[in-house]
Amino acid sequence: MPPERPTQQQLSWLKNQFPQLAAPDVWITGQPTGTYNCIAYSLGITTEWINPPQPLGPFEALYNGAPYNHPTVAPGAQNAAIDGWATPPNPPNPREIASMTHGSRTSTSVGGALWESKLGQSYRITHGRSQLTGANYGRVVTSFRWVAAAVMSAAERGNVPPLEPDELEAARQLAAGVPDEVRERFTSALAQWKATWSELPLAASSDTNDYATGPAFEQLVAVGAVATPLALEQLATEPDGFFLLAALERWSERGDLVAAAQKQPLESQQSRAVRAVRAALGER
Repeated sequence: MPPERPTQQQLSWLKNQFPQLAAPDVWITGQPTGTYNCIAYSLGITTEWINPPQPLGPFEALYNGAPYNHPTVAPGAQNAAIDGWATPPNPPNPREIASMTHGSRTSTSVGGALWESKLGQSYRITHGRSQLTGANYGRVVTSFRWVAAAVMSAAERGNVPPLEPDELEAARQLAAGVPDEVRERFTSALAQWKATWSELPLAASSDTNDYATGPAFEQLVAVGAVATPLALEQLATEPDGFFLLAALERWSERGDLVAAAQKQPLESQQSRAVRAVRAALGER
């Protein structure tokens, strides 16, 4: 989409979460979507969701690795093109980071010296470099210089091929055997959980683990492992189905499926979902 100025309502929504945003610096460059997040976008990817690696060392290794080879520079360095964020905002020791939260990059959507971020499942926006500082993302703790490199294929990043039509049908057939009462409970709980995704501050989180919290998620987990085929169907057929990997992790009987989906350093959550589905179908 071409960049557009936020409406007053959108700007108020954004400033509620990021009070330091300056209105003249804010352009909306992408609409809300759960397909990709800030980490992926900072690497030039708009088709995958990559959770922020934890802690700081693995986070820096993601950007330093081939074929990107974006070298780490001093936090906030003028020659940097990517910033890595973490909470708490002011740790006693900058190398002892509680949680890596976000990645931002210099904007290629709008001219000038603006930076750009995909805010979790929410908007992609431009902003002044430090204007996202606060309780949600913390502050910039590491930066990277951009090095032009060949585009890394999905397979090179550790992603597996998408599910084939026969695999999709097999996942649907597996779910068809779940009792109606379980399906109704699962469908209701899933809808209630998804409704929380648009609420701040959750909507701005770029880590799927953050979404797997709160009463609505616990209600979904309470449906039990009997709903596993329904979760697998979501993983197989829905663009945001990969968020249900967290439910599989809680249903201990299905921990083997999550183990089968252990990610490669740059692998997307979508690819992990495919691995889990294939592991389940392989048991049939």
